[in-house]
Amino acid sequence: MKIIKADKELEVDKQDLIHLINSILLYYNDHKDEIDKELKKSIESLPSEYMVENKLSDVELHMLYDIIRDIWKKITGQELNDVQLPQNEDDKRLLSGNYWMLPGSILLAGYNHFSIAKKHKGMFCSVLGLNPWTFEGLIVSNPDKLIFYIISNGGVRMNVDKDNSTVICQTNEESFPWVRNKLMKMYHQTKVAKIIDLKTTYEGWKSGINMVINSKKVNGYK
Repeated sequence: MKIIKADKELEVDKQDLIHLINSILLYYNDHKDEIDKELKKSIESLPSEYMVENKLSDVELHMLYDIIRDIWKKITGQELNDVQLPQNEDDKRLLSGNYWMLPGSILLAGYNHFSIAKKHKGMFCSVLGLNPWTFEGLIVSNPDKLIFYIISNGGVRMNVDKDNSTVICQTNEESFPWVRNKLMKMYHQTKVAKIIDLKTTYEGWKSGINMVINSKKVNGYK
């Protein structure tokens, strides 16, 4: 499905919409008492996964995207357009630098992982269900403590070296299965997931047990 917004083409498929809805519902379940009636009504009216997959027309999916974009802005303080949702191998080949990967194929890019987290605090807290006060305290405390906090709660630290065809991720054990699935679909020659032991002291990129991920053919690419 192609959605035309702001004179540019934005690719969003049904699975992306489902992931975004699930992220919104996760936030809603943890913050019901803090949400105003109008926003609560909008969230409670979001369609089920079955409806998105099987019942909605293209016009209705376009309308749903607008609704999700409005809700996302209100609960995260960020524009949905800031969220990168690579759709195919050609998109993934353009990735280069530092990213946070969140559930729902959400990628957030920036100069470094700490600055990305600071900029998108609302999104991290809503998607991962993090405590905003704890998050804010770690911002002024220690960058590694904030990064470890995010990884511990399901965020994935990722660095992509396009020139050397290398991807390195740090993830917790619970998130590893879906992270491995994502890495298997990427074209890069070297893909490593570093699984963090949450019971040990976090030491940046030194931390984690290395798991080399093999590729599988996806859309004609290995």
